[in-house]
Amino acid sequence: MRIPILPAVLFNLVWVLKIIEISASTTNPVLAATSPTVQQQTIQRLIETKQCLGCDLRNADLRELDLREVNLLRANLRGANLSKADLSNANLYAADLRDTNFREANLTNASLRFSNLSNANLSGANLRSTNLTFARLNNTNFQNSNLTGADFTNAQLFNTDFTGTNLAEARGVR
Repeated sequence: MRIPILPAVLFNLVWVLKIIEISASTTNPVLAATSPTVQQQTIQRLIETKQCLGCDLRNADLRELDLREVNLLRANLRGANLSKADLSNANLYAADLRDTNFREANLTNASLRFSNLSNANLSGANLRSTNLTFARLNNTNFQNSNLTGADFTNAQLFNTDFTGTNLAEARGVR
């Protein structure tokens, strides 16, 4: 009588991979900043190194921080508070910025290419010469913002509020 070894080996291999995946996502702050302590360490590392590629800073409190020239490529900042933060010359390429508060933030010359800013609040923010090409800007609030020279080429604009904004020399928006 032959015992089917291959299915049993595959079953055990799947469980080993699941355990590795679970342990990696709970111990690696780049993959999941689940506890406040891990998130604070991630923020501290961001401030010190000026980069946090693909990191998880969901709902982080980053108000009024000096984040000039940071590299947040593909970072998850969903629901974060960045009000009055200085993000001038920052790289937020393909970042998840849904529901994020950028009220009165400085995003001058920042790259927000391919980022998702749906439901974000950028009221009173300075986005002078900011690159928003291919960004998703659904239900985004730009009230009273400076968008002089901003590039919206191929951006997805649905129900976006530009009330009181300065759109002088802006590209890709009418």
